Parts: sequence; structure tokens; C-alpha cells
Amino acid sequence: MTSLKTPNKTNAETLDFENQILEQTREPVSLNVATVTVLRAAEPCNKKISLNETTDALEKIPLARITYAEAISHEVVDAASLHSLLEEVSEHSDLAITLCSFNGIPAEEPFTILSARMMRERLELPENSATPDTAMQFDGKYFTTREKKNCIPSSWACFDYDKVKGMPEELVATNPEEWLRMMGNFVPGFNEADKVLARSSSSRISYHDAPAFDGGWHCFVQVKDADDVENFGKRLLIHSLTTEYGFMREIFSSDTGEVVGHRPWTIFDPTTFSRERLLFEGKPIVDGRGLDVFPTGIKVIGGKS
Repeated sequence: MTSLKTPNKTNAETLDFENQILEQTREPVSLNVATVTVLRAAEPCNKKISLNETTDALEKIPLARITYAEAISHEVVDAASLHSLLEEVSEHSDLAITLCSFNGIPAEEPFTILSARMMRERLELPENSATPDTAMQFDGKYFTTREKKNCIPSSWACFDYDKVKGMPEELVATNPEEWLRMMGNFVPGFNEADKVLARSSSSRISYHDAPAFDGGWHCFVQVKDADDVENFGKRLLIHSLTTEYGFMREIFSSDTGEVVGHRPWTIFDPTTFSRERLLFEGKPIVDGRGLDVFPTGIKVIGGKS
């Protein structure tokens, strides 16, 4: 897609969820909540995979947090529009998205996202004081922070699948179709919704023309009540523990690798519903012999009536 306006490069408690997912994206959605924000970081921000030439092991290299970015919020009213946006984002290593818009900033208007510390410095506020809960303007340009209080939730939600340690074998999906079948059995309204499916960053890594890691996928759907997205995810997680689709995931020590606890988990990552969360849908970075990046494979899957 060539028409997407991307940010310029910068220098610096019930279980009532039966009717939440849209049965079809033809149902009307308010334009002011059908938004996706594209961020351009000052440097590559997506996953980096490097080959250790000594051990021939593939290593995931953590990249710096995005503390400064140029951004634009786009109106994305249906699955076809989201497909086009993700296709564009997927070709750039310095782009990421959030499923929200920002207080005080019109759609399609470029703005800058600062860390809370940088915003306080710009406004000469005391250390640890609260930052503004709406955008500020300096020299005619909008500035804001990526804090929950500044983020207006989108009607788009992302279900994220990755195989995690301790996942029961019967919940391990070997292909996206298998995962989508499980999701359809578990999540009310999922089969009827139009969906946009994309490979996760790790799933795009090839090593000598073969997948380097277990498959992971992101599935985007629209919901009827954008303000309820986060609670919707929490309710689904709680509900999963009463079904075959929930389990207790092991938590491992980063120092020793030993199991230090457990937390509830399901066939999707329940942490992806926070409105301010970054989704790294851009192109992963590879460094080493035999490493390459698969096409993103984004596709629209029409809902079943």
C-alpha cells in the first residue's frame, strides 16, 4: 500500500461477553474509535534475531524502549483497511502500532510521543509529578505521552498466540487454522467476525529457508464497545479457567531458569488488551548467515454468517 500516511523519521464482573465481538464489520462503528496509531521510532524497534557465529545458536536481541516517536492516528473502519495498514507497517523496522488514539489529537494529524520524563522536562515540571492528560501544543505541533490516561481505546482488539512453556500439548497449535478453530470454539462471536490475521515477528524469521521458531500469530477483530476491550480480555481469561482452554503458566527466574510461580493463561496472550500497549507489527531485523525474513502473510478472513 502506498497511500498510508506514515510518521516522518525523527531525530531524537460478570462474564457477559456474548455480544462484544462484531458479527460482521459491516455493522456501523463510530469513526472516532475505529483508530490505529502508527509510531515511527528514532531507530529500529522491532525484534532482532542474530546468529552466534561461535555456537550457531539464534539469539533474540532486546532493542531499546521507544521513548520518543513521531505518530499519526488513522481511521481504520474495516478489515480491508486494517489489512492495507498492516501491509505497509510490516515492511518497516522502525514502525509499531497501538490500538488507540490520543486525547486532543485529530485523526491524520502528525504528533510526537514523548516519555513522561521528557514531557516533564519540556514543561519544566517537578520530577515524578503528573503529566498532562491531554495533548500539548508547542510551536503549532502536538505532543503527548503514551500513558493510559491519554489513550482513547480503539474498537480494534488483538488476539496474540505464541506457544509458551508449560502450555498443554492439546492447546499447542501447529498452524493458524488450528488456532482459529480453537478460538472459534472458545470466544463467543469469533467465528462470525471478520478477522485480519498476521504472522508474529518471530514467525517471520527464516533460517536456511525454514521457520526458525514455533509459529505465532496476531488476529485482529473489531468489538462493539471499545471502552470494554480491556475488561473483555480479563473476563475471557477468567472464563478460560472453567474450560479446557485455560491453564496455569509457569513463571521462570531470569537468573536461574527455575520455576518461581504460576499465572493464569489461555490460548491467547491476555496482556495485549491494554490500550497503550505497543504491538510490533513491523519488519524484524536479522543478522547472520542463513537468516532472512518471510513475507508477513497478512490476510483477511471473512466472518461466517
